[in-house]
Amino acid sequence: MKKKLLSIILTAILAAFSTAMFTGCGNENTATSDEAVRTSASVDEITYDNTSETVPTLSDTEQAIVDEGLKVDDKGNITDSKGNKVEVKDDGTVEVKTKSGETVKVKADDVKTANVNNQKIENTVNSSSNSSSAAKSNSNSSSSATKSNSSSSKSNSSQNTNNSASSSSVQNDKKPTNNSSSTSKPNNNSQSSTTDPHAGKTWHEAEYEYINHPAETKKVWVVDEESYTYEEDIYEEHTICKGCGAFLDEMLKDERLSHSEAHLLAGENSGWYRTTIKVGTKTITVPEEGHWETKIVKDAWTEKVLVREAGWY
Repeated sequence: MKKKLLSIILTAILAAFSTAMFTGCGNENTATSDEAVRTSASVDEITYDNTSETVPTLSDTEQAIVDEGLKVDDKGNITDSKGNKVEVKDDGTVEVKTKSGETVKVKADDVKTANVNNQKIENTVNSSSNSSSAAKSNSNSSSSATKSNSSSSKSNSSQNTNNSASSSSVQNDKKPTNNSSSTSKPNNNSQSSTTDPHAGKTWHEAEYEYINHPAETKKVWVVDEESYTYEEDIYEEHTICKGCGAFLDEMLKDERLSHSEAHLLAGENSGWYRTTIKVGTKTITVPEEGHWETKIVKDAWTEKVLVREAGWY
């Protein structure tokens, strides 16, 4: 009777000891599974945060250019949102109005720069959006898989505990299966990767070099008044005899006295006088009047040379 009672007590003690040991193992597995869930969540959170990027911004002038849809075509002309050429001022600029109401003058280079920067922003936003969506999807699938494996681990642990209570020999030979360590890791294969052919590249508009050629000029004579001719009277001063009107210029004084005395003896007027008389005309030519001027024979022009074609670089 004592031996039977002792055997029953010993059996009960062994059963209780085995149950306590097996239950402890099950609790350890559960803790490991929970830890795997926390680890997976932490990794997903870090991965998701790393997808965020600082998006660059446009200046007020660049934003005004993009809002009005201004671009530069292959010929270097500024075009509107419909592709029509925009008339530029004499200084090569067009006016745009910013959101603050300020009117700003911009050139073709400013328009090109604004469009390039805007393209960079769009590429950055699209890249960040795709990375963020993939990271969230990976995080959700990893968390679901981890929770499912954790529940499975707990269920296996509970089932093993019940089996240990009915048979002490089975619990000594078998160990509970721990699936949490192999299934708690996030499933990286669930994230679909899309290959971007332009990854790491930036869209560049075509670049041109503009060579300014000055105007060609030459000096020309401009006539202000045409040349012309006219007739001018010719006057000469002579010594003339009062009696006969002969020119006495070539006579000596004694000869003039003799000539005058002859007229006197003949009862005619004698003596002489000095006077100026018209002896004819001459043609006078007046030259033209004018001045020299610088005339443009060929206007200044700008040569457009392609430096780099448009594309992803």
